[in-house]
Amino acid sequence: MTKIRFFFSHGCNPVWTSEADGSIDNGLPEDLAKNAELVQLTQELEEDYTALFENSPKVFEYRGFSNDADKQAFLDKVYKTIELLRRLASDNYSLQIEVNEEEF
Repeated sequence: MTKIRFFFSHGCNPVWTSEADGSIDNGLPEDLAKNAELVQLTQELEEDYTALFENSPKVFEYRGFSNDADKQAFLDKVYKTIELLRRLASDNYSLQIEVNEEEF
């Protein structure tokens, strides 16, 4: 069974798939990519998470959110995405959610 891992890494979609043969891919599997809402949410989360970092030729560091309201809006989007992913993928995939609010 294909495994879906949901976690954040700079510059990457938060959805990762791994197959029994050991292959790993970043992004939604083809069947889940047909859901426009899920595609939009994961793309927005990728952009939002990447924006939390300063990434220049001299500096790579986590900056974080400028205020609590922005952080809460991000977390709300994370949980909405997880819920949709669980609903759409539950029968065909093994899900592993790796989100810890403390990391933001």
